[in-house]
Amino acid sequence: MPESLPPNLKTIGRYAILRELRRDPVSVSYHAVDPVLHREVVLKAVHLPLPTESTPGREAQISPIEAAFARLAQAAGKLTHPYIVSVFEAGRVHRVGYLAIERVAGRRLHEMIASGWRPQFAHAASIAARIADAIEHAHQQNIAHGFLGPQHVILREEDGAPRVEGFGGWIDDGRTGKEALERTDRLLPYFDELPDDVRRADIRAVVALLHMMLTGRAPEAGGSSIQGQVPPIKLLRPDTPATLARLIDEMLNDAARGRVRTAGDLRDALTAFIWNDRAAHVAPATMGIPLAAPPATDRPARPAPKTRPSVDDDEDDGPTPRRQSWLARNGLSRMTLGVAVGLLITGIVIGVLLASVAREIRQPAPSPAEAPAKAPAVAAIGVVLLDVLPWGEVLIDGRPVGVTPPLTELKLPAGKYALEIRHGDGRAVAAEIQVDPARPQRVRHRFE
Repeated sequence: MPESLPPNLKTIGRYAILRELRRDPVSVSYHAVDPVLHREVVLKAVHLPLPTESTPGREAQISPIEAAFARLAQAAGKLTHPYIVSVFEAGRVHRVGYLAIERVAGRRLHEMIASGWRPQFAHAASIAARIADAIEHAHQQNIAHGFLGPQHVILREEDGAPRVEGFGGWIDDGRTGKEALERTDRLLPYFDELPDDVRRADIRAVVALLHMMLTGRAPEAGGSSIQGQVPPIKLLRPDTPATLARLIDEMLNDAARGRVRTAGDLRDALTAFIWNDRAAHVAPATMGIPLAAPPATDRPARPAPKTRPSVDDDEDDGPTPRRQSWLARNGLSRMTLGVAVGLLITGIVIGVLLASVAREIRQPAPSPAEAPAKAPAVAAIGVVLLDVLPWGEVLIDGRPVGVTPPLTELKLPAGKYALEIRHGDGRAVAAEIQVDPARPQRVRHRFE
């Protein structure tokens, strides 16, 4: 095992270490602060071995660990996306390499799934669609994730949006050994096209996360009546909408290569489900941030109207006698008809104007005592603060509005509401709340 970092470090580079978060076989994660930019970060540090001497006359060779760390640092600098955890800096101090990573306030997806959290179908599809959008951005940079799992997804406390970390995977998982290092090399080729099997593995991992959010278990769990096939999700969640169930089953069994070839295709398919198949009662806060309008439905082009020859065309059509126009049959010219129509329209307009003027003359002036009509009053908004542990699904008047955490407050018009908080299969908590715009109300509960 490579040499690890010593305990009780106070600084790494310019970063002041507040506490150690996690220690793996190779890497160590710290909660640290940047004194220059005054922001808290997560430092992922790795102890780099000394270079190995080669044959005389050649330069010393860097270790595979340092080469893998350099590849990960270069990959991090190429990924800037709203659903990817940002890497602010990569550096080396003596024999310590480090990445300064954005510190995201929220909970990891695997912790929420393990606690029994099961989001609504549209909510789960929204989270998976945004993860797929992040994967598509990385693939466009020729970077794969390679190890995507629920431990690499953080749901932000502020709005529940997912943030993906761990691209390349090796330093986050603390992996060691030649196989892990070689796989890191394969995941980050930089200037070459990513292999199709690597892309498909990332896309399938996103669908596996969606499966886990809906069922609480990995797709392979539970066995299958068909050898080598993942069982249909409806065996675990019979109420799964048909469109979503078909997409999950096809992707997990590698049967959707034709219509879902990229992570962007998966994102678009999930977005179409959110917009076209979600139930009307699903609240926007439960669905999450919408990605885009639904894709345009492919409709057959409307056939062009058949052109008919003009009845007063002067061109000779051959021996067949031509129909005579109504104008010609009645001895009228187009100019005569145009003048008549113009005079008629002018007369109508003048009549309308005269009638309007007459009404204005007959209408009495408003009395000074009469007050102008008041605009309809806008309902005042009150705030309900939520403090529920470890988590709870919140419903207002029977309609789901989100999961706390990450949901921390509700903004509702003044009035009475029926509040219900559910926690897995346990007994729900119900109460009637009075929303007062002048005084925020706090709801506290602890599920055992």
